[in-house]
Amino acid sequence: ENPDVLAMLRHCKANGALCVGFTNVVGSTVAHETHCGVYLRAGFELGLTNTKVYGCQIVAMLLFALFISSDNLLVAERRREIVEALHGLPKLFGRALEGGTLSAQMLRAARDFSDAHNFLIMGRGYQ
Repeated sequence: ENPDVLAMLRHCKANGALCVGFTNVVGSTVAHETHCGVYLRAGFELGLTNTKVYGCQIVAMLLFALFISSDNLLVAERRREIVEALHGLPKLFGRALEGGTLSAQMLRAARDFSDAHNFLIMGRGYQ
């Protein structure tokens, strides 16, 4: 947990804000210090930053926003569009993984590391 995030959480809470936590770790500081929250259950991760949990956080926050706006008829059409787009995510992920150079690279990496018991991947940017 990032000290900056925890400092911001404590500042907001001290100033009367309702704090809702979205966390993947049951028993985390965020889970303890927020008024309520959502456990993502995205699975165990060793890395500091990871796409899986980030993606789950975005979807969970989006669903939360859709829920709290559900009584607002002015944005009903936009909510419907967002829900339809969410239903399309599995197909988009599948398309990203099928065919082409990226797919071949992923298959090669899977073969190269299939017998590994553990490893750490670090990177920055896109080449």
